Amino acid sequence: MHTESRIDTSAAWAKANRPKKRASRNAYYYRNRELEIAKVIAWREKNREKVRANNARYLKKNAGMICARKRANRHRATPRWANSKSIKKIYNEAKRLTKETGVRHEVDHVIPLKSPIVCGLHCEANLRVLPYIENHSKGNKLLEIM
Repeated sequence: MHTESRIDTSAAWAKANRPKKRASRNAYYYRNRELEIAKVIAWREKNREKVRANNARYLKKNAGMICARKRANRHRATPRWANSKSIKKIYNEAKRLTKETGVRHEVDHVIPLKSPIVCGLHCEANLRVLPYIENHSKGNKLLEIM
């Protein structure tokens, strides 16, 4: 009985003081931001294989969800006036180049579909074929178009 009331009191205290504790942790982090970031980077370097294994396990477990989310985003970003035949030709061109050159090619959105700065459309004018390495080094950024 005594233990249960102590647990209830402790839980109530934690719930009541959660915003204060969070504010204190945030203030500490922002005062010591460089140090905290350095700690995280050092830990990730030290545990690189563990991080990779965890990432691979997560992707394997959630592959369907991740693909569905990407498909849904692409669908929402496709305007009604987009020419689906032209879009399909661009994707087929990427497949053809991959087969012919032996280098993996992907379709890149020049203006990313989701970005903090700007969001592009999934239409033929916003698509281009790039080698896999170039596309992934670009990331989710809007680069200057030549």
